[in-house]
Amino acid sequence: MARSGPPPDKLLCKFEQAEKEWQYSWDETKSSSKTLPAWDLIVEVLSRKVKLTYKIFGMDTNSTEEFDATINNAYIKFLSEFKGEYGTKEPYIQETEMIKIVIDRRANSFTWDKRWDSDDTSYKYWKASGTCKPLR
Repeated sequence: MARSGPPPDKLLCKFEQAEKEWQYSWDETKSSSKTLPAWDLIVEVLSRKVKLTYKIFGMDTNSTEEFDATINNAYIKFLSEFKGEYGTKEPYIQETEMIKIVIDRRANSFTWDKRWDSDDTSYKYWKASGTCKPLR
C-alpha cells in the first residue's frame, strides 16, 4: 500500500549489523568486532538540521546532538567532522573524527560510517546499518 503525504519527521532507527576495526599506535595488533551498539537512534527532522538522540539501553539519560543535514522526501544525509587534539603533554596528538549517516526514508533503512584517525597512526573505524520506523 502506497503511503501518501510527507514522510515522518521522527524515526526510531535500530542497528542490525555492525563492524568495527581499530588499532592503536602503541599496539601492532589490529582488532575487530561485530558487536552492535547498546543504543538505538531517535532521528528528528528540524528544518535544515537533524537531531540525533542516542537512546541508551537501560539508562535514564540519553545523549543528543544536532547536525546540519540534506533533507528531502527520499533521504536524510549528513556529514560531521571534528578536529582536535589529545594527550597529557605537548606536542599533543592531532585527531580527526568523521561521521556520515544516510537514512533512506523510502526503504526505512540507514547506514552509519564513523572514523577516527590520529597523527600517531591510531584509528577506529565503525560501519553499521539497520532499519528505521516512524516514531509517534
